[in-house]
Amino acid sequence: MLPDLRTKHDTYLLNELVRRWNNHKIMNKWMKMFFTYLDRFYVKYHGLPSLEDSGTKHFKNIIYEALKTSVAQALLTVINDERENIVIDRSLIKSIVELFESMGMGTIDVYQSDLEVPLLESTRYVCIYDIIYSFLMLILLLHRIFVIYMIFITE
Repeated sequence: MLPDLRTKHDTYLLNELVRRWNNHKIMNKWMKMFFTYLDRFYVKYHGLPSLEDSGTKHFKNIIYEALKTSVAQALLTVINDERENIVIDRSLIKSIVELFESMGMGTIDVYQSDLEVPLLESTRYVCIYDIIYSFLMLILLLHRIFVIYMIFITE
């Protein structure tokens, strides 16, 4: 699964990861249903993590840890495409954000460290670019108004 995911980029990576994550959740659900007795008694008695937590932990350690930076970059690319008025799949963004939240296993620490920090950093650069662009447009507008005013005065 991991070598196949490493060959994908941008939205292809995000779509494939969401598909694999959804398959993993279904498999986790059925494993939990098949081994309910073991999960309730044996696992609890021995102080082991539940089957659901173990499945999520293994997905996190094997797949998520290897791909988290490329997934975050791909998500930022999709978000920047939307900022440039390109039509995107919002459900894909929602699914990826839910994946980041799920990898925290009950906390949002993983979401904050792996997605929120790069997202805010990217947004800061976009905002600085917008401020500079707006300032330049204002200077050009003022120059244009000045030229029109000078022509009006000379006539």
